[in-house]
Amino acid sequence: MRIRAIATTTAALLFMATPSTAVPTADFGVDIYMSAPFVQGTAVSTGLATENFNLAPAGACPTTISIGTVSGDCTVSAVSIYGGASADANNPAPTTGGAGSYYASTAAPSTEITIDLDEPAKYLGMWWSAGSPSNIVELYSGADRVASMTTATLMTLLTGATVGSVGGPTYDTDDYRGNPRNGSAPTEPFLYLNLYATGGASFDRIVLSGGGFEFDNIAVSDLEQTPTPYQVGVEFIAGENEPPAEEEEGAGEEAEAEVLAATGFDNYGLFGFGLLAVAIGAIALRRRSVR
Repeated sequence: MRIRAIATTTAALLFMATPSTAVPTADFGVDIYMSAPFVQGTAVSTGLATENFNLAPAGACPTTISIGTVSGDCTVSAVSIYGGASADANNPAPTTGGAGSYYASTAAPSTEITIDLDEPAKYLGMWWSAGSPSNIVELYSGADRVASMTTATLMTLLTGATVGSVGGPTYDTDDYRGNPRNGSAPTEPFLYLNLYATGGASFDRIVLSGGGFEFDNIAVSDLEQTPTPYQVGVEFIAGENEPPAEEEEGAGEEAEAEVLAATGFDNYGLFGFGLLAVAIGAIALRRRSVR
């Protein structure tokens, strides 16, 4: 079977390549990476919570899942050509074949799903199956949107013949098309998406929208995470509504010490000296007017 042979080759590349270190973006926002072909679970292991929808019956999504609460038009479906991962949510190894599993997707009429997380997160991963150009991922912190990801850049990236990973291995983009379980839906992308919050960003609400947004093995972590060497950089999305920087503890005291060293007065002394100067000036003007 072709996809099984390719997966074996991909797995070998992952262990043979000499990885370099991925450098997270320092700016406030979100770094988008995709895992190697056929990977259906997250490589993150710390601060992790996952949901695979396998305990939910087919039909409307449960309102409570292991990472938070769900609202909107969400449907759980049995394995199909469009979704249902064959690997566990915390399995980062390339996987083909298998029986598949239950998965979730947007549904009519709104085609929008909101997941309010139990804890603020700094990482989001999901198995994005039979991906559609209309699919959008939005991350919020309270009422403020942190970032919005469309799939336009990702879709453009997959039009090339190959993509390069952070650590060196190059992957054929054809290996990202078609269900790795059986090769069905051969023109649609199937891949594991990784969204890393950077520059102090975090989020507590996820909004997934767009028709035919199938996903599985969703994972979140409340800790800062770093892309693995075997992942492919997609894009950096500049954040929105960045909170103001907090003054470092002791910064005020350091500034006052600098003023004292330069002038011989602390802030209170300068304020008093300023008042004294104003008073002297006023007296001088009054004397002139008297004369």
